[in-house]
Amino acid sequence: MGTTGDSHSLGGGGTFGSAVVDQPLGRQHNTPVDGASYWSVSGDKTGGVALLLDPRQRHVCQPWQQELWSKRVIALVVDDTLFINVYAPNDRHEREEFFEGLRRWPWPQLEVIFFGDFNCVQSPHLDRLGSQRSGRSESPALEKLISILDLDDAQTLVSSALEDDVV
Repeated sequence: MGTTGDSHSLGGGGTFGSAVVDQPLGRQHNTPVDGASYWSVSGDKTGGVALLLDPRQRHVCQPWQQELWSKRVIALVVDDTLFINVYAPNDRHEREEFFEGLRRWPWPQLEVIFFGDFNCVQSPHLDRLGSQRSGRSESPALEKLISILDLDDAQTLVSSALEDDVV
């Protein structure tokens, strides 16, 4: 697991869209206009995630657990797949709390694509370049979430598929 663009799957288990705005007095949720774009922003201009859809897919898209959305996470169900986009905090303590909070979500029995900026890596020896790194995950809370949801690192799956292709 790494930074922006990483995907994880779970077997079994804007102007055009919707916005979540964290403000000093609370969170504002706007209803989708055309259902093609969803995003979150905050009053302090930190964080923010988005999901942009092919407009032809808007009829099969539904916001999921919108009351849990924040400047750091949004979720949509498209057909039978749940897409979760995250932007985890940089601070280790805040990041651990963030992943612990996600672990308590009412996860459905759907395929899940979990992606975004995790601000940590699952396998430092694979995901970090340069200096000597330990083999330990940089986030025990993320490891628990991955285990509970039975997630697989997309990069590992791609590597395995490429190895199978060569054989």
